Amino acid sequence: AATGQGAALVPGDAVRAGDRVVTQEKTIVRLEIGSGSLYADGGTSFSVAPSGTIVLDRGRLCADLREPLREPVVISDTANNTMGIRQGRVEVGLQPVHALVGALQERKDAVAVPPEAKRDSALRLFVRVEEGEADLGGSRLQRLRAEAGRQGSFDWSGRPETAPLESSGIAPWRRPGFYE
Repeated sequence: AATGQGAALVPGDAVRAGDRVVTQEKTIVRLEIGSGSLYADGGTSFSVAPSGTIVLDRGRLCADLREPLREPVVISDTANNTMGIRQGRVEVGLQPVHALVGALQERKDAVAVPPEAKRDSALRLFVRVEEGEADLGGSRLQRLRAEAGRQGSFDWSGRPETAPLESSGIAPWRRPGFYE
């Protein structure tokens, strides 16, 4: 795999800790994991941490893991929220979340005047589970599981939440059978 050199991946290349993968628009990369695959959509970029965690900073991935893995595939956002996937068909990506933030500094000899709150946004992980399950781990040690037919996400503060899947089918950009 490319290690900062900007080399293209070719069939048979291994992606290892320290590697960064960036897909071009309208390109899909398939990585083999155990008896399954991890697909990176066009316009996706991630790096592989020394722990093996995939740190997603743009785009979306689809895990299609037929057999249970001994250790989960762990995907993280840049705020250290994580998704752990052992088996199933799961789409993971980034979505913008927003919050109003402000700070107040007080002094003993002055009247405290709060500043106007500012709108801040960040990218946080989301997951859509068609089969199997995904373990959501918030950056402040909160834990939640999204099972088949559910979706999960993180709010601005890193708190995980789940809900019923909003639509059927995941990763419509992945063409089943095309990559085998």
